[in-house]
Amino acid sequence: MGKKHGIKGLIYVSGSELNEANAWTIAFDNESVEIVYFGSSWKERLVGVSDWSGSLKSWGETDDNVLYNAVNARASVALLIYPDRADNTTFYSGSAVFSGDESGDVGSAYSRGWTFAGDGTLDATGWTA
Repeated sequence: MGKKHGIKGLIYVSGSELNEANAWTIAFDNESVEIVYFGSSWKERLVGVSDWSGSLKSWGETDDNVLYNAVNARASVALLIYPDRADNTTFYSGSAVFSGDESGDVGSAYSRGWTFAGDGTLDATGWTA
């Protein structure tokens, strides 16, 4: 995969494109348990289940309606993130449970942030292992 600029991203939530999204993150986590034996010099790790989560930012009222609906669904919804809208072969897809927050102050634009927690497998299509 060549270099990509963040401005070319494309996000769908519940099948609706977010037209005014401007940021996304995805974090991958593998649960692990430390294993130490008497006389050990180094810790070992036993890997358990995997997890994923992330966040979105969007400015548009239409996007807010889609994301508020995702939060109010109180269930997992479909999430699809293309790092580059010109490349439909490399993307993340899965189901996630959404939450949101809002903030405002006199020195900046009114801000809305959206977080999500993966519900099941995250498919990372187009990356080679």
